[in-house]
Amino acid sequence: MTEKKKTKPKKTENSKKNTRKTPEKPVPVRVLVLRFLLALIPGAAAFALLKYSESHKDFSEWFALRVQPLWQGSMGRFTSLFPFSVNEIVIYLAILAAVYFLVRDITRLFRGTAKRLWLYLWLRDAVLVGGILFLMSTVGSGVNFSRYTFAEKTGLSTAGGTVDELEALCREMVAGVNRYADLVERDEDGCCAVSDSLAKDSVTAMKKLAETYAFLDVYYPRPKAILWSEFMSHANFTGIYSPFTGESQYNANAPDYGKPHTVCHELGHAAGFEREDEANFIGFLACLESGDPTFAYSGYLLGYIYATNALYSADYDRFVLARKGLDPRASHDLDVNTEYWSHYKGKVAEVTDHINNSTLEFHGVEDGVKSYGRVVDLMIAWYREK
Repeated sequence: MTEKKKTKPKKTENSKKNTRKTPEKPVPVRVLVLRFLLALIPGAAAFALLKYSESHKDFSEWFALRVQPLWQGSMGRFTSLFPFSVNEIVIYLAILAAVYFLVRDITRLFRGTAKRLWLYLWLRDAVLVGGILFLMSTVGSGVNFSRYTFAEKTGLSTAGGTVDELEALCREMVAGVNRYADLVERDEDGCCAVSDSLAKDSVTAMKKLAETYAFLDVYYPRPKAILWSEFMSHANFTGIYSPFTGESQYNANAPDYGKPHTVCHELGHAAGFEREDEANFIGFLACLESGDPTFAYSGYLLGYIYATNALYSADYDRFVLARKGLDPRASHDLDVNTEYWSHYKGKVAEVTDHINNSTLEFHGVEDGVKSYGRVVDLMIAWYREK
């Protein structure tokens, strides 16, 4: 038997019509409105949580001690499985994805093949993603802005500081810097050089400080160097904490003398203290109490910078006298630091500074980025008690 030759069925007019693209069915307006309202839920929940915490300090403290550590600890343990900053990589991937979908939809728009509700879909998805990120940020750090301050929790009195006390603090910082200037490792240019165990040692320093302040006894993931640290320099950042991934990250390119204080500062955020003056002070204490000469040198030198800047504004003549006794090697570190950052003054730094300032003001820090300098009030209180 021979196989019969197969013939293709002829396409009729009806079959041709059936192959055409079926037009999109119109979605009822009430359904579109409902979907958009659902997309608003994460952002609305974050806003409500933030506003409630601002007027209920006891709730904020409970949240900071019970809820935030669960989030930070869980995310921190997961991201610690990776040797790189997960937060950094996710940002790059998110930017690439946004560009891809934007180009795709613009191309479809010009070809006439875009979905009928493409603009609505973009707005809805943007609101949903933005709301989810806002909620994650609120849980991971936002509520902590309203908790009891470090001074309130430790009984430090930051009121009534005098110029005499400020001058005495400056001299204490100079003495501390000079005590450790000869004990730190230095590179061929005579600059302070940190060891490869910086991340590990910073966690050790924070755990040691937690022996004195029990509320700092939390899980601390090892800080990570940012891969694209050059961008961080352009943004004038030495470090950053991500409430989304629980990671403390630092600028690998910045001068070494400041890195121990920077990583301890960022770990202070991981411990639930989001205000910059408090994170600065926690980093300062962790460095001084670490027992590590390089960390102590970093802490004292950062303390010297903040204290002398305040004295400069309060009494210039005293400022001149207070800074005269600084070890020349420390002065060299400061000169190199000034030279380094002088190359990174531009629009990127202006934009990031504005964003940082607006973020702090949104969370109730009225003086924005100037709040970093309020660490001096805490340092004077610490010195007075000491």
